[in-house]
Amino acid sequence: MSDNRNVLKTIVQSSTVELFQAYALAVAPVAAEVGTPKLDNYVGGAGGIYGPGLNATLSLLVPKDVYSIIKVEGVRLYNVLDWTRELTNQLMGRVKNRLTKYQPNIRTDLPSAAEGKGLEIRQAKMKPFLTVSFRTIRGEIWVVLAGAIDYTKLAYSGARSTASEGELILF
Repeated sequence: MSDNRNVLKTIVQSSTVELFQAYALAVAPVAAEVGTPKLDNYVGGAGGIYGPGLNATLSLLVPKDVYSIIKVEGVRLYNVLDWTRELTNQLMGRVKNRLTKYQPNIRTDLPSAAEGKGLEIRQAKMKPFLTVSFRTIRGEIWVVLAGAIDYTKLAYSGARSTASEGELILF
């Protein structure tokens, strides 16, 4: 079971590093303290991620100062709530993409975003089973998975092929 816990942590860490690398922001995983940071200067996105033995909410907590250094070609970042929803959605997609090799039928919800008191209230209600922290030059980014997980359901099959970065998927 501890091996599967490390698999999930590695999936979250690599997905987060890859996501922010796509926006020219270096992030490095650090040992996380229990709980989450003081959230008064944070924006947070959250969305559901579900599968066999997994009923969870993935939260991405980003310091507002980080948005001043994120590079998006030809776009100015006006609305941090919209960008937090978008970053959360992309992170959930990356985690889902990697989890499909461990269990079939992973589903995600569209994320929501909050800041200030709304973010504090939402995070206080959660019961985290995985918290990962990342250092940036503008503060720490946190990824929190809360809800329920049965680690015995994570069994590597490798049978499913997943999309590569930038690959076009037609529906």
